[in-house]
Amino acid sequence: MNAIKNYFRSVWSYVSKPEAYIAVPARPLRTCISYLYRLCLCTSAVIAIPIIITLAVLIPSAHEGISTFRDDALSMYPESLVLTVKDGELSSNVEEPYVIEFPSRWKSIFTNDDPEEENAYDHLATIATKMSVEDYHLTKSLILITKRSLVMADKDGGLRVMPLSQFGPDITITHQMYAGILRSISPFLKYIVPLLSASLVLWAFLLPIFMAGAAIMQALIYLLLLTLILWITSAVMKKGYSYVELYKMGIYGYTVLALSSLVLDMITLHIPYLPSILFLGWMIYVLRQLPRQNLPLAPMTAPSVRPPAATPVRKKLIARKTTKK
Repeated sequence: MNAIKNYFRSVWSYVSKPEAYIAVPARPLRTCISYLYRLCLCTSAVIAIPIIITLAVLIPSAHEGISTFRDDALSMYPESLVLTVKDGELSSNVEEPYVIEFPSRWKSIFTNDDPEEENAYDHLATIATKMSVEDYHLTKSLILITKRSLVMADKDGGLRVMPLSQFGPDITITHQMYAGILRSISPFLKYIVPLLSASLVLWAFLLPIFMAGAAIMQALIYLLLLTLILWITSAVMKKGYSYVELYKMGIYGYTVLALSSLVLDMITLHIPYLPSILFLGWMIYVLRQLPRQNLPLAPMTAPSVRPPAATPVRKKLIARKTTKK
């Protein structure tokens, strides 16, 4: 508990106290990156919590949906309907177009009171071997089965067209065959909700870790550019910090950027580059408050010794020594 308190105190100091950055340049780079990863892990956990809660709320709905499907699935295939696929072409024993309705409990999910709404479906499926893919929206059905294709809605208003030939060799589908398939998969349906619950618990631990990994990679790369701006600013201020020292300081200053981004995301307010501007403003303020780095001293050289000036007396003494020789 004390370690957690100390960590959050250090986080607060890096967004409020310029003197906290004095010792940063001397720290190993791995220590700085370790701090940044813990910061990204905390912010990622805050972002992941609403996602996990939303998924947890959906689990009871999934359980109810599975129970509803198990109860209503058998009635989705009419007892008298026989579909035959041969050489990739469909034939049926009913008068077409043949419409299969939604179970009563499903209508509120797929139907819509607005007749012009493209995603409103009045029927579960329409079997019409004389229709084409282009007639899909006219049927107001979730599924359209034509002579050679099975057609469903796709994202962005498109259509997903699956040739009947891709479902395998020639086949005849009856109600008895359909019921047999349901009986074979029914025992496994009860395991879906426990698996979803276990996956959610596992995902609750893994999601923040994955998000933090992506966030720290983005931060370290982005700091390369931001540090260049700080390095130029430091040179103008004549502070004497190297690029690497400023990069380490920027890692701790990234706290301002990460927390401001988190707050903006939580209040759903998007102001381009505001977190980066806050980061640069804070780091420039920190640089102004920090003392200058000790610049390297110039190498010491021995003082030069100039020979004494030649006075008249000295000249006479030199002349006498020369005469004697």
